[in-house]
Amino acid sequence: MVINNINLSLKIIFKNMFKNFIALFGIIMGISLFVILFCVLKYDKNIFLHNYQKIGSNFIKVHTLNFNKDKKYYLNFDDIKSLKYSELSIESVSPEVYFKGIISNKFTNLGCYIIGGTEDYRDFMIMDMMFGRFFSKHECINKENVIIIDNFTSMKLFGVENSLGREIYIGDSKIVDKYKVIGVMKYPSNIWKKNSNVPSFCIIPVDNFIHKFKTNSFFEYVYVSIKNTEDIYNVSNSIINFLKVKNNISKDVYQIENFIKQENHIKNMSNIFIKVVKFIVYIFIFLSGINIMNFMSFNISARAKEIGIRRSVGASRYDIFMQFVVESCILSLLVGIIGIIIGSIIFNFLKFFTNIQFKLNILDIFVFLLIYFFIGICFGSFSAMKACRIDPIDILKYE
Repeated sequence: MVINNINLSLKIIFKNMFKNFIALFGIIMGISLFVILFCVLKYDKNIFLHNYQKIGSNFIKVHTLNFNKDKKYYLNFDDIKSLKYSELSIESVSPEVYFKGIISNKFTNLGCYIIGGTEDYRDFMIMDMMFGRFFSKHECINKENVIIIDNFTSMKLFGVENSLGREIYIGDSKIVDKYKVIGVMKYPSNIWKKNSNVPSFCIIPVDNFIHKFKTNSFFEYVYVSIKNTEDIYNVSNSIINFLKVKNNISKDVYQIENFIKQENHIKNMSNIFIKVVKFIVYIFIFLSGINIMNFMSFNISARAKEIGIRRSVGASRYDIFMQFVVESCILSLLVGIIGIIIGSIIFNFLKFFTNIQFKLNILDIFVFLLIYFFIGICFGSFSAMKACRIDPIDILKYE
């Protein structure tokens, strides 16, 4: 019986395919926009969570008080090395030094933040390497002239050409030194905010930075990555005590800036984001169901004669009910499929003009279709009940 209803529904739907498509065009475009919105929101959520895992999950900042006023208290390479190889549950350590300078390829000059960090520095930047690699410990120790630039810098200096292996010059009024590009990162990072005057970033080994651009090897602060965030406060206190004992300092000159304290706030933001997305989804599903129900109700009114004939030749109310429920389900599925296809085409077209690299997977498509299948059952049932209540005598007595 269900097979017969499916066959009958398909014949009716495809017989009036153009008419149905025009009538349901608004729903189809709504689904397409929903698919695009879903892809964008899911992409943004993935990026947010990806960045959250890096920025909020396991690192702290250790710095000295009154660094510029009292050079007696500072952090240096020996402190970094001692922390990294201590037994304090530390995963990685890196200082951060920088200045605003000029980089060029001999033809084009560009304002840039020149940053110095160790091989561990990428752990503390929300840095997605687009091409190439980060510099190694060996390159840091040997003060090699290697550099990581961002995609903005790469585009400005080399256009669409591959910048890996190319030479970049760091200097101001004159060329200071040349560096080989070994990696291209995606701009921006988590720590550095966009600056219209200096919009680009590059990173070189900190040993090289100090050797070329700094007069001393003192650091105001270092980033420390913790292995176990549950012991974050104990480890923080242990780091301070470790540095005080190591450098024979009794004063409270070291201070911890704990990024983990923002973890609950970030989680709340994530939960709010998810709730907003779910609310939009529920509203859209409800409106789609209402549109399907209205379309089927209008369709039933127009096909009252057909229903009367079927009832007069022996079709029961249940047969009529099932016919229109099946028809509603098939129509919902077809509308969903067409909407998903159009939305996917538009989204893939938009990807050429944006940095979004995300696509629907099989599970997402299955969930979409399952939702519209249940929309067809639930909202189609209201219209189907109207159809099965039609009295064939009232319809046919005027024929």
